[in-house]
Amino acid sequence: MEFFLETCDSPLGSIEIVSRPDAVVSIDFSDCHERMCQLLGKRFGAYRFCAGESGFITYLEAYFSGQIDALSNISYCLQGTDFQNKVWQSLTTVKPGQTSTYGDLAKKIGQPKAAQAVGRANALNPILLVIPCHRVIGKNNKLVGYSGGLNRKEWLLNHELQSTGGC
Repeated sequence: MEFFLETCDSPLGSIEIVSRPDAVVSIDFSDCHERMCQLLGKRFGAYRFCAGESGFITYLEAYFSGQIDALSNISYCLQGTDFQNKVWQSLTTVKPGQTSTYGDLAKKIGQPKAAQAVGRANALNPILLVIPCHRVIGKNNKLVGYSGGLNRKEWLLNHELQSTGGC
């Protein structure tokens, strides 16, 4: 399988976008490249990067310039277990400027006792920002768990809150 690999500068550092011509398959911070490659291998088997541009960078640039809804226009390909796909799809219902807890997401997918499993699925989210795992917080409203680091999670939440007119 062949994918495009593009890099986008952001206020949080370099971001890598892996895509096919029609869909994004991975977005991650460049300093998490090894993690991203491992997840791609688990999802797709053998793959390689090839030259090309997808145009998906423009969506990220718009997001970071304050057009928070720009990411909702990105076509993406999720390829996980049924449970992971349910969790990842439920993440897309958490709107910019809002947060949810792992327990709330577990209830939303009909498995109220699966908060820890939701957390594990959240940690394996292959398409950061578009599948907004950064909007999930701990049950005590504390920032917990984010593969890109809690400082980035906090920045993203503040960016979205400010861009949506929140306090």
